[in-house]
Amino acid sequence: MIRDAAAKGPCVIVGRCGDYVLRDMPGVLRVFVHADENFCVEKVTELYNVDRKEALEMIHRIDKRRAEYYKYFTGRDWYNASNYDLCLNSSELGFEKCVEIIRAYMEIRMK
Repeated sequence: MIRDAAAKGPCVIVGRCGDYVLRDMPGVLRVFVHADENFCVEKVTELYNVDRKEALEMIHRIDKRRAEYYKYFTGRDWYNASNYDLCLNSSELGFEKCVEIIRAYMEIRMK
């Protein structure tokens, strides 16, 4: 399904090892957006209305599952920057700046 979507034209694939599935396809931009723990906790407590401890547990549990899923299907480390073309820290940049940087990078790379 990921390859079919990408073959039809520009699209955004979030997760599901999309970077790995599309690794041989030209024009693919592989991006990893991360944030520091305090930023993530703040966002999760706001979004899900949970306390700090529960937010931290959720973050650790979900990130562990993501890393295990990625490792199982790709044999790679999800956190390894060499798997991606661009790695951004959203806690430093903010979400809007991350979008701006991704767009600018795409424009430069796709010329």
